[in-house]
Amino acid sequence: MDKETPHKVLRITLQATEIPPSFPVQEARTTLDFDYADIGGRTFLLPLRAEIRMRHDRFLSRNLIEFRLYRKFSADAEIKFDTVTPDALPDDQTKEQAEPPKGLPPK
Repeated sequence: MDKETPHKVLRITLQATEIPPSFPVQEARTTLDFDYADIGGRTFLLPLRAEIRMRHDRFLSRNLIEFRLYRKFSADAEIKFDTVTPDALPDDQTKEQAEPPKGLPPK
């Protein structure tokens, strides 16, 4: 926690404990730091940096991750409902035809 911002978590640390001696990894630890970032004119508390360390025998691996260049993506849409009722179709277009047009097989 930060002294200037009480009740806000700015770092999370995870460390494996009680790892069995027969397990291939002897040590595992992750640290995740948070900070405030401005996105689209608003301030958000977001991940800033992570560090992962693991040890196997005499080999230590370290993975550093930086979170940056946060962006805001948005789109605007508008739906309009027309209140104009279209004209009715003419009767000759809505009645069943007695014979199919020439060149088409009957149904």
